[in-house]
Amino acid sequence: MVKSIIKSLLITIIIGALYFYIALPPINIHSIEFYVFIFLIYLVFMGAFSFFEYGKFFDGKAISRKIKVAKGYKYSFAFIPVVIALILIINLINSPIFNSKSYAKRIDVGTGKDFATEVKEVDFSKVPLLDRDSTSKIGDRVVGEMTDLVSQFYVSDLYSQINYDNKIVRVTPLEYDDFIKFWINRGNGIPYYVVVDSVSGEAELKKLDKGMKYMPSAYLNDNLYRKLRFSYPTEILGEANFELDNDGKPFFVVPTIDYSGVGLKEEINGVIIFDPVTGDSNRYLVGDIPAWVDHVYNASLIIEQFDDYGLYNGGFLNSLFGQKNVVATTSGYNYMTIDDDVYLYTGVTSVAS
Repeated sequence: MVKSIIKSLLITIIIGALYFYIALPPINIHSIEFYVFIFLIYLVFMGAFSFFEYGKFFDGKAISRKIKVAKGYKYSFAFIPVVIALILIINLINSPIFNSKSYAKRIDVGTGKDFATEVKEVDFSKVPLLDRDSTSKIGDRVVGEMTDLVSQFYVSDLYSQINYDNKIVRVTPLEYDDFIKFWINRGNGIPYYVVVDSVSGEAELKKLDKGMKYMPSAYLNDNLYRKLRFSYPTEILGEANFELDNDGKPFFVVPTIDYSGVGLKEEINGVIIFDPVTGDSNRYLVGDIPAWVDHVYNASLIIEQFDDYGLYNGGFLNSLFGQKNVVATTSGYNYMTIDDDVYLYTGVTSVAS
């Protein structure tokens, strides 16, 4: 039995390491991906152990394996359903059924404030006129004029909207087109990013003195998310946003996420600011994030948080029956800049409207 355990552990370590390297799950009990990783490791070990301890082969062909179920061995297979049941119970306890007030408080809504005094008058000359699709076409056209770039890279669809140099712009890097082109260019990295003015539509291809090495499209250890996972193994990472600091230096801003229960009620607890040129990074709590960072909360999360406020501010039962004062955001949203900040704006309407 000892030999079977040792062999099973070796196989489990190898397969587990390969899975971790490829899938990059966070080592965090609030993440669903973590439990998928644990279940995989458990099943691999149990399968390997069953094979080495009880498997039978005849004439090189596998036949049905009769597992000699030792005392207590059969109960070990209850591990996965027991854990799943515990997750469901914990999530039920943390659901809006029992915690509607906490869901309603996910975002601070100033219902008693005066809009005219709280919100400065908007400079409509800085209201963005281009949506993401239009910006993408302009960016593709600018890069398409550089034939040497088109053969090696493509324009990323990130197009983060930021306030840069008192202008609201969308910025995005170039990306490696495939593995071979990554391998050819990985020594110099990606030396360009695109800036598109969201008001005027002017686009510019910026060249860096040193190329960006760690990118979402890079492979092996140069992949952005793999580099982040090895540096922050326990953090649940959000989607990376491409931004520029006040000097025009590119960074990836990656929110770190916390959940209630397992995968419930997403909250942002900080960000990782990652330098794609050097690979250096720093993590900041929400209250300590540098002023030039514009993307900490993505639009879908902000809308989800407000919708939870609008749905549960009168309690869970009111969200189902009566629905007094229950409101929700309207379809569509956009951005504008006021001072040094980027604001998301959308409409609000009654759910009965």
